[in-house]
Amino acid sequence: GRLRGLVEALGSAAPAGSPTRAALCLAIDPELVATAAAMRDGYGVVTGPDESVPGRGAEAAGQWLAALTAAARGTCVIALPPSDADLVALVRGGRADLARTALDRGRRTLSTELGTTALDGVVWPADGVVDEATLDALGGGTRLLLSADGVTGTAASGRVRVGGSDGTGRDGDDSALLTDPLLTEAATGPAGVEVQEGDVGGLAGQDLAGALAFRAGDAGGPLVVAPPHRWAADGPAAAGVLTALTSLIDDGRIAPTGLSTLIDGAVQAGGTQLFYPPQAGGAEIPGTVVSGVADQVRTIEALRAAAEARTGVGASPADVFDPLVTGTLRAVSSWWRGDPARAEREETVVADRIAEIRASVRVVEPPSPYSLGTSDAPLLITVANGLPVTMNVRVVLSSTTGLRVAPIEVQAVPPRGRVQVRVSAQVTRSGVFSVDAGLLTPDGVALGPDTRLRVRSTVYGTVTVWLTAIAGGVLVVLVVRRVLRRLRPAAAAGPSGGPGPGSGPGTPPDVPVPP
Repeated sequence: GRLRGLVEALGSAAPAGSPTRAALCLAIDPELVATAAAMRDGYGVVTGPDESVPGRGAEAAGQWLAALTAAARGTCVIALPPSDADLVALVRGGRADLARTALDRGRRTLSTELGTTALDGVVWPADGVVDEATLDALGGGTRLLLSADGVTGTAASGRVRVGGSDGTGRDGDDSALLTDPLLTEAATGPAGVEVQEGDVGGLAGQDLAGALAFRAGDAGGPLVVAPPHRWAADGPAAAGVLTALTSLIDDGRIAPTGLSTLIDGAVQAGGTQLFYPPQAGGAEIPGTVVSGVADQVRTIEALRAAAEARTGVGASPADVFDPLVTGTLRAVSSWWRGDPARAEREETVVADRIAEIRASVRVVEPPSPYSLGTSDAPLLITVANGLPVTMNVRVVLSSTTGLRVAPIEVQAVPPRGRVQVRVSAQVTRSGVFSVDAGLLTPDGVALGPDTRLRVRSTVYGTVTVWLTAIAGGVLVVLVVRRVLRRLRPAAAAGPSGGPGPGSGPGTPPDVPVPP
């Protein structure tokens, strides 16, 4: 496809060791490389709930990654933010830490997967513009690739000092290498022109070649060509641009210079202030999306805190959770700038995926209710861990009038495994009732959703015992009363059937009753 065509164009039109290759620098999205590396080892394509089929692109991904690795060897490389994240939106949304972490991890990813070192401290933001707050958040010594339209002053090319109210930088070490906005516009392709799909890249390549030849005639300083991050050029278009560049070099109209030489070169005297265009601010990723991503990152970090690395068992927490943090940046990709609805949809996708991962550590609902025949019968609760790393969790049962539970110790659940937790419980009622069982990290952060457990108890509860005792007492009283009532007439008749103790001279004789 297009990505393979770009790599092949680099090898054919600017082979290693050529003057043209010396003037080139590869700007690579680390998330793309990480995805290709994952595909290379085999992957599944989700086709429905709990359904997937094997992917068919493993071989193609491996071949492309091998070709890119060969092309990057000995070539200048800079790392884009993973997923080309909108750095300004992250900083304005209060996640400057995520912006810095993303850049650092992106450079490490390229170093690991491509076997080459990306230029350290070099940042190429979306649209070539950035604000003061973002520059402050990136830290001292940042070297930016900025459009000349992203600064104020008379400087149009070369390396300039930026940052601070006077443009001299916070510590005198922040600088920017200015790119030519005309060449960027030419590489974007024609606007408002009806073209067939796939033709935009070809026209953009032709426009860029022509604009480069035009600029070569009156360049007053270094020409830095920075195509847009969303460059639509395919292999033939890229090869055409590189061929035009080679012709200009061969004709002596321009001299190839490496980006590392320019970005570490002399700084122009004076200072230049940053300029963040209003239209760039209006196109930023919405703050609500950034807030949603921040929530997902906090969830991932809570899972990481509960994870435990065990030698020879499962993966390491970094291997499991670092890619998840990087994956959340897809929702704040600069590709969604100017399209807030799409950014919100992507944030929903990320949130749903993190919720699924979080729910993979859960209490398993038993197929039938627990049957308890004694007041101190234990509950056997099964905890499942769907993550490839050992997780430390604590089972929590909601309070109920029918069950009292002793404190439950933290449990270590093996990777993609299960453990049975024996819970000491005291039943205080009979009948069928429900108990909600949930999981917390050792720090008290909730994991997956609660699971409802049904308990069937045949134990006489406290109330039942008291009612039974009272009923028994009432029964005894009634029996005693009835016995006493029968004994009183017998005692009154005397032992021989004569007059009882109550008879005397004044007592009238018994009158016989005729039959």
